[in-house]
Amino acid sequence: MSARRVPAGLKLPSEPRIQLSRDVEVGGNGLDFADVPDLLDADGVAEWQRLGRVFQTQPTRFREGDRAAVTAYAAYWSAFRRAASEVAARGPLVEGRTAADRDRLVKNPATVRPRRNFDTSRASWG
Repeated sequence: MSARRVPAGLKLPSEPRIQLSRDVEVGGNGLDFADVPDLLDADGVAEWQRLGRVFQTQPTRFREGDRAAVTAYAAYWSAFRRAASEVAARGPLVEGRTAADRDRLVKNPATVRPRRNFDTSRASWG
């Protein structure tokens, strides 16, 4: 079997520890789920803690570099829960509040906000 060709000037790491230190440098250490972001409300904190339990056996599944994305997910989950409770309590249609909508039913605003936020987030994901 012939030796693998290595392009000139390319240095291959001789020890796996070098690659691990590079992973930490790029993505950071595993996300510390014990450090709960201050901006989360009770539902957001509950979701944050649930994720910590789910990924307890995969300590580097999320890195400290992912903190903002995981925080955004937990905050969005909380907003979704509030919206779902609102729709369950008042229904998908509510009485209009503006002069133009006063005598008719309109979409419950709780159904519009999460959908708009989701569409905006999804567009930014690429």
